[in-house]
Amino acid sequence: MATLKQLEKEARQLESTNCKLENVLHQAEKDHERLVEELKSKENSVSVTNRKIEQLGDEESELK
Repeated sequence: MATLKQLEKEARQLESTNCKLENVLHQAEKDHERLVEELKSKENSVSVTNRKIEQLGDEESELK
Protein backbone atom coordinates (compact mmCIF):
# COMPACT_ATOMS: atom_id res chain seq x y z
CA MET A 1 0.00 0.00 0.00
CA ALA A 2 1.25 3.45 -0.89
CA THR A 3 2.53 5.57 1.91
CA LEU A 4 1.53 9.17 2.45
CA LYS A 5 4.97 10.35 1.31
CA GLN A 6 4.70 8.33 -1.90
CA LEU A 7 1.25 9.77 -2.58
CA GLU A 8 2.51 13.31 -1.93
CA LYS A 9 5.44 12.72 -4.29
CA GLU A 10 3.11 11.39 -6.99
CA ALA A 11 0.79 14.36 -6.49
CA ARG A 12 3.70 16.81 -6.94
CA GLN A 13 4.82 14.97 -10.07
CA LEU A 14 1.29 15.10 -11.48
CA GLU A 15 1.04 18.81 -10.69
CA SER A 16 4.35 19.37 -12.46
CA THR A 17 3.18 17.37 -15.46
CA ASN A 18 -0.11 19.29 -15.54
CA CYS A 19 1.75 22.59 -15.44
CA LYS A 20 3.98 21.52 -18.33
CA LEU A 21 0.96 20.36 -20.33
CA GLU A 22 -0.84 23.64 -19.67
CA ASN A 23 2.21 25.51 -20.97
CA VAL A 24 2.32 23.33 -24.08
CA LEU A 25 -1.41 23.86 -24.63
CA HIS A 26 -1.05 27.63 -24.20
CA GLN A 27 1.80 27.73 -26.73
CA ALA A 28 -0.19 25.55 -29.15
CA GLU A 29 -3.16 27.92 -28.87
CA LYS A 30 -0.92 30.92 -29.57
CA ASP A 31 0.64 29.13 -32.55
CA HIS A 32 -2.82 28.20 -33.84
CA GLU A 33 -4.01 31.81 -33.62
CA ARG A 34 -0.87 33.02 -35.41
CA LEU A 35 -1.28 30.44 -38.17
CA VAL A 36 -4.96 31.33 -38.64
CA GLU A 37 -4.00 35.01 -39.00
CA GLU A 38 -1.26 34.11 -41.50
CA LEU A 39 -3.74 32.04 -43.49
CA LYS A 40 -6.28 34.89 -43.54
CA SER A 41 -3.58 37.24 -44.78
CA LYS A 42 -2.53 34.84 -47.54
CA GLU A 43 -6.15 34.26 -48.55
CA ASN A 44 -6.59 38.02 -48.82
CA SER A 45 -3.46 38.30 -50.98
CA VAL A 46 -4.77 35.57 -53.28
CA SER A 47 -8.12 37.33 -53.54
CA VAL A 48 -6.47 40.65 -54.44
CA THR A 49 -4.25 38.93 -57.00
CA ASN A 50 -7.23 37.15 -58.56
CA ARG A 51 -9.10 40.46 -58.89
CA LYS A 52 -6.07 42.02 -60.58
CA ILE A 53 -5.85 39.09 -62.99
CA GLU A 54 -9.55 39.50 -63.83
CA GLN A 55 -9.07 43.23 -64.41
CA LEU A 56 -6.12 42.59 -66.69
CA GLY A 57 -8.16 40.01 -68.59
CA ASP A 58 -10.98 42.53 -68.99
CA GLU A 59 -8.55 45.20 -70.19
CA GLU A 60 -7.02 42.76 -72.65
CA SER A 61 -10.47 41.93 -74.03
CA GLU A 62 -11.26 45.62 -74.44
CA LEU A 63 -8.04 46.15 -76.40
CA LYS A 64 -8.90 43.40 -78.90
